[in-house]
Amino acid sequence: MPPLPPVVLDVLGCPHCKGALDEMGAQVACPRCGLSWPVEDGIPRLTPERAVAVTPLTGA
Repeated sequence: MPPLPPVVLDVLGCPHCKGALDEMGAQVACPRCGLSWPVEDGIPRLTPERAVAVTPLTGA
């Protein structure tokens, strides 16, 4: 799947905390509150029931 156009991430914000969203593969995530949402067919699905907690990767 091609990346989201940069303008999409500039316009959209986290529906939970209003923070900026980052694209992470097939999802968008908010580093501020730690939630992510799927991107399906190029459309971020920013509904509360689709939110999942992001587990940070550690280099242990």
